[in-house]
Amino acid sequence: MAELNYLKELTLNFNLRKPTSKRPTNVYAVVKVCGKQIKIPTTCKINAYLWDSKKQVPMLLNNMSNAERDNAKQVFNIINSFQSAFSEYYCYFYQNFQEITSEEVRGFFEKNVLSKLMVNKNMAKNGVPNVKRERKATKALQKALELYPEVNDRGVKDSSIETYQRNLKNFINYCEDIKRDSVKMLTSKGLSDYEIWLRKRGKSNNLIRSSIRIVRILVNDVICKHPTFRNYGVEPLIVKLVKNIRSEGKQVELLDEEVAALENCKGLSPVQMEYRDLFLLECITGQRASDIPTLFNPSKYKIKDNYFSFITIKEKTPALVERTPKVLEIIDRYKDGFKHIDINNRFLSKYESINIKAIAKKAGLSRPISYQDNRRNIMSRPLFEIIASHFGRHTFCTKMARVVPIETLKYLTGHKTTQALKKYYIHQTDEDRINIVNEALNGEKKNETNKIDKNCNTLNELFAYDKLLNIEHAMKNDINFNTDSTRQAIEIIKNVVGLSSFSKDIDKEKVAALERVIFELSYYYRDAQLYSSYQYKEHYFGIIEKVASFDEINLLFANEDIERPKQILDNQIEEYENR
Repeated sequence: MAELNYLKELTLNFNLRKPTSKRPTNVYAVVKVCGKQIKIPTTCKINAYLWDSKKQVPMLLNNMSNAERDNAKQVFNIINSFQSAFSEYYCYFYQNFQEITSEEVRGFFEKNVLSKLMVNKNMAKNGVPNVKRERKATKALQKALELYPEVNDRGVKDSSIETYQRNLKNFINYCEDIKRDSVKMLTSKGLSDYEIWLRKRGKSNNLIRSSIRIVRILVNDVICKHPTFRNYGVEPLIVKLVKNIRSEGKQVELLDEEVAALENCKGLSPVQMEYRDLFLLECITGQRASDIPTLFNPSKYKIKDNYFSFITIKEKTPALVERTPKVLEIIDRYKDGFKHIDINNRFLSKYESINIKAIAKKAGLSRPISYQDNRRNIMSRPLFEIIASHFGRHTFCTKMARVVPIETLKYLTGHKTTQALKKYYIHQTDEDRINIVNEALNGEKKNETNKIDKNCNTLNELFAYDKLLNIEHAMKNDINFNTDSTRQAIEIIKNVVGLSSFSKDIDKEKVAALERVIFELSYYYRDAQLYSSYQYKEHYFGIIEKVASFDEINLLFANEDIERPKQILDNQIEEYENR
């Protein structure tokens, strides 16, 4: 009789760990034996609203999703396996109930039930059995970026964090594109694949460098060191960054007449006038856009002798600004503050660059600038399209380097060393280099008028004179002129670098006689820059007074009938001959 009472106590039930949970919760098998309840995990989960607590089985409803239905079937099969095993070994419990312990019951089910079930122990949030989740690289990097200011002893500016976020967005796009996102990608091999992906999409070397660099920083400085990522298993990265290629020749010195044109430009809006004055102040002081507001705040500078003395924002180095009449005039003009712009805005340089382009266009700063971009392509664009706030600093450094030693110049500009000044800010012309050599050889600077006379080669070096005569002959005799020689002539004419090294004693009549063939070449190739460069050189040598704008030339070339442009050209030539 005692055995029967114990037998009644031998039961198997199934309960949910959290019956009121709104998420999938674990299902437990509860074995009652010898007055004790033994909980055994079934390694499965189910949503509480899909569990029949009376029947202790999952419910199958018509409105269930496919994922919920598949999971319910999986849970039902596991429960059946437990029940079948429990019935099969019922006799074993009956014969040995006085000797059975909790450990033995648990071991029995683990050996005879759980070990036979091919069930993944990790369940997805929707309840569907799933493979073990991998930690995502994108989430790890985003979390690391949040922690980066804490682990960086030097501190991080908000603007730097914004830049890092933009660069990190490229990695997120990469993961979405290849449909993979795992911390296992945070290896040297993974970043090599990332670099290949960036290159295939035509990204510049500078963007590739910055995109890979931020991943390396976050991995090495945060993920590998911060306790939040202790179990991520990520090793420090050793990555050779691609070489940072800077644009060469794009930031140039503004000529005196160009600065004067900006200063005297009419028809500017009140906002443009204030930005124009800031830019002029940069041209005559050599300060960064971020340091110009300091000159309008007496609490941030000291007056020593005839100089403003202050600490630069970017480098935290001392800088000096001479209190010239022009500097004091601009500062006094805004003694009551700026009415239309916020000079303390951290995007001041960006907004100033946008406005100075529009101002330069109104002022007619259309000098063609030839430069090499950061992809090593040779480009040529009018000055008003590429001018930016930093051109003022470049202009000041280049002009001052002609009259003061570079070691002295760094105290005015606030540079720590002269290395950056020499490498990036001083744009020496051929004339500058000749003067330096002459000074070294003779112990004194030569007079500006003592230039190397290259008059015998000027026509060919600047205007491809002999080549154009051959092209003109080919045009008149219906001979194919679309040759390599023609393309070389075009490149020579479009190159406006180093004009100051040539003597202005040139045969102006021969230069003017080239206008027709150059015009027809420009029209044939629809190359407004070619004709504009030719006119710019004519203007430099005093042959013409005004250079046509790009818009005027393009409008002229838009006419499909060349006879009309030719007629306009004839009128221009006739005007020149009459002069």
